[in-house]
Amino acid sequence: MATDNPILERKLKAFFSLLDSDKNGVLKWNDILRPAERARQELGWTKEDTRFVKLVQELRAGWDRVLQVQDLDHNGSISYDEYVRFVFRMGLEWTANGALPAWAVELSNNFQRALDLNSDGTYTANEYAIYLRAIGSDADAKSAFAKLDLNKNGKLTYDEVLVLAKQYATSTDPSAPGNYLLTGKY
Repeated sequence: MATDNPILERKLKAFFSLLDSDKNGVLKWNDILRPAERARQELGWTKEDTRFVKLVQELRAGWDRVLQVQDLDHNGSISYDEYVRFVFRMGLEWTANGALPAWAVELSNNFQRALDLNSDGTYTANEYAIYLRAIGSDADAKSAFAKLDLNKNGKLTYDEVLVLAKQYATSTDPSAPGNYLLTGKY
């Protein structure tokens, strides 16, 4: 399933392609775990480090929820078509109800807790840069973070990330900061 909007198609393909590290056209648990391993290595954590264990637990909980909501053929993986349908469903429900659907709030919380490496409730430019490198993005993290930091206080709050996530899922405006959220570039 392709989108009929080149802006949405561009950002959806970019993120899916970065996560699909073995380039087999589907996302599996190992594609989600691989960036966590890269971050662990960069941060010098052992596999037993409680911070890494927490990171993997949050990612696993999010992945399991993604499979429940998004794995339409129940094969344990997410195809690009399933991913596009998922993002559209989230955007449609968000727009129709004026709020992020409960299942998407749960996923967002898992994602945000995984990114928040020091568990302070915000994301710094450094945490965002680690995330981008971990997923294999070659984006300029400093420049991307400057676009994402809506209130220009040097940190992203959970509320800012929700605004940016809505832009990512629904905006067809090429200048929307949310376009940069998941890949660091648009």
